[in-house]
Amino acid sequence: MNADYFKHSELVQKAWRFAEEKHARQWRKFSGERYFEHPLRVFKIVSEITHDDDTLAAALLHDVVEDTGVPLDDIRREFGPGVATLVEVLTKREPHDDDIEVERLRAASEKAKLVKVADILDNTRDLVKIDPSYAGRYLPKKLRQLEAMNLYHMPVAVLAREQILAQMRRQ
Repeated sequence: MNADYFKHSELVQKAWRFAEEKHARQWRKFSGERYFEHPLRVFKIVSEITHDDDTLAAALLHDVVEDTGVPLDDIRREFGPGVATLVEVLTKREPHDDDIEVERLRAASEKAKLVKVADILDNTRDLVKIDPSYAGRYLPKKLRQLEAMNLYHMPVAVLAREQILAQMRRQ
């Protein structure tokens, strides 16, 4: 276990173990790293900004429903309605519709927006070097989501926006 694990509440530790277990056999398609490294980095970004247990747990769990097939009801039962609501907002729905996702993020709570910004920040790092073709489609969508969330007061959102713009200029 990472030393950060022991600094957090039982809820956060439980979310950590749950996400690590559910993502155990998954690998990031672009980098080849263990998938759990992504939610862990999102968690670390979020933990620099808040110590709210529901938000930290949602940062760890944000891709579990979408990428592992765990039903949202399991998240609600295991982690409570606060975490489940955040995970629900952060989960892409099928069929995917960019306009609906943007509107969902625009209406999201500050907690959900914080996790989404951390997710975008981690996902957009070095994307142009890894897969320029995909970056050309992905980065404008993420910039649109950031702008819809209207988080210019949040330094991490400003950083994410600048990172996306820098990546787009490299194309």
